[in-house]
Amino acid sequence: MAALAQPLSPMRLIWHRFLQSLTPGVRVVLGVLAAAYLAEAIGRWSSAYDLSAWLALSGPVFWKGRVWLLVTYGLLPAGILNLLFNGMMVASLGPLIERAWSRGQLERKG
Repeated sequence: MAALAQPLSPMRLIWHRFLQSLTPGVRVVLGVLAAAYLAEAIGRWSSAYDLSAWLALSGPVFWKGRVWLLVTYGLLPAGILNLLFNGMMVASLGPLIERAWSRGQLERKG
């Protein structure tokens, strides 16, 4: 006998619709933000490593050749509230930017 599909609970339905509305690029960015926060929190909690010292933007260290700091500092949330607000901004503005870039609407005309 085939199992009957049970309807999703209201909270699962909201979460499911939210995730379906996100574009693939936004899902990747949100996943990277969450993974970076989790890795940084585990490193801080276990005292095994200091991810923020290696990836956070610092002038003297940048001028010594760590050019990747220009990109990685934005991926390291300062705390849980910073992670939540960054996630909300990526989820709300990310699809608009991704759609515009994929259509070439941000190209310079003239």
